[in-house]
Amino acid sequence: MRTKLTAKRIIFASTAAVAIVVAAPAWASAVDVLPDGSGFVGACSTNPSQCSSASTGTPLVADVANAQIGVFATPDVNIMGNVSGNGSTANGHFTYYFGVDGNVQYPYLVTVDIQTDLQTLASGGSANAYIYGDSNLLEHVCSGSSCSTQSSAFDGTLQFQFDALNEPHSIYLDLELSSSGSAGFANGSIDPFITIDPITPDAADLSLVFSPNVANALPPSATPLPAALPLFAGGLGAIGLLGWRRKRKTADLVAA
Repeated sequence: MRTKLTAKRIIFASTAAVAIVVAAPAWASAVDVLPDGSGFVGACSTNPSQCSSASTGTPLVADVANAQIGVFATPDVNIMGNVSGNGSTANGHFTYYFGVDGNVQYPYLVTVDIQTDLQTLASGGSANAYIYGDSNLLEHVCSGSSCSTQSSAFDGTLQFQFDALNEPHSIYLDLELSSSGSAGFANGSIDPFITIDPITPDAADLSLVFSPNVANALPPSATPLPAALPLFAGGLGAIGLLGWRRKRKTADLVAA
């Protein structure tokens, strides 16, 4: 059974990389041109011996016998993957950017919430899922024999603050899967959703802008598996990722 952690909050308010206090007020404005989100996926199996990779455009999909992984930028950003059998591996990472837009005077910090769902499950293998904000590790979960002290899942809110309103801020996602032995398997997923925390002064007058090829949409409570991954249904569906549910996040959005 996978472990689900109680929601927790991490605040990077005093780290120079994410909170730079300035003496003079600044007008909030979005970065003129944000870079596109970009990344890489790769998958390999040994029986049969096959490898696949992708690094151009979105979605990014690598799909071979016993190993599949995909990065999706719309309708929301997420990574999901599945490996099984001896010597199968899959890894994927994706970086995208956001900025703050608003016609208000801003001498104070903006607080950003990242509602995050990270899941891993492994037996006879290992699964690691990471999320970074502005190069700071926000959360890491893993499953497998090498993760005896690490949690296998996180479903909650991560938070950091900044006042560098005219600069892009980055989110980096990384999923690493491997399996060993004929019965080994590993699965994982990363699914963030970014909002401006209402504790931010004038939050209602601010908005987030994202990399042009990325959507920050909160999907409905049951979203079908992306069409680009028809072969994922068996492996991912077996551990509950099929359906891609975010009931808690949907409830949070309605409550806000």
